[in-house]
Amino acid sequence: MTQSKAEYPIAKVEDVAGMLMWLVRRLRAPSLTAVVGAGGTSNSSLISFATGAKRTDDLNVVPVLRVLKAAGYTFEARPVKGALGVVLQAPGSDPMMVVGPDGGQLAFAFDDLPSTARVINSMAAANHMTPTGMQRRSSNSTGTSLVSLASGRSPDKDIRLKNLLRYVASAGFEIHVRPAHRSARAARMAFADANR
Repeated sequence: MTQSKAEYPIAKVEDVAGMLMWLVRRLRAPSLTAVVGAGGTSNSSLISFATGAKRTDDLNVVPVLRVLKAAGYTFEARPVKGALGVVLQAPGSDPMMVVGPDGGQLAFAFDDLPSTARVINSMAAANHMTPTGMQRRSSNSTGTSLVSLASGRSPDKDIRLKNLLRYVASAGFEIHVRPAHRSARAARMAFADANR
């Protein structure tokens, strides 16, 4: 994965620990507790996970998204290896490339469950599949909650981060944490305002 200084790649659940410590440095926050607490959560398991006191692959998506949103950052799913888009070839047709709406790189930002559902559906559509087909392709037998979220059957039910990452990889995408604001300075100011 390519990484700019303003972004942090997330390929596996363990990367979230490094990303949280990276956020502390980027935001010049006094502590990890300040960053996690700004997300409106007193998720001690997230702090234990980030400090290495607890290792688990059972992190849920919502607490991580809340922390990112409060810090002025967001998840972004984009095609792997710096590709512009995703190449599709339906049976009997020429190959086509799905790119962003403006003709630029295909990228989907998400920072809450409704936008996560939209991204799950968008990645499936970019691969000319349904969310159920993508879930099967990822060999994700425990990923039915992803499909339920995408279909609207369980719009408020949190999902496991490991299942989302497996789904994203099978769709030919990767996740990066990037500023939701135009600059790191704007993100730091938003974080400071959230902590007043």
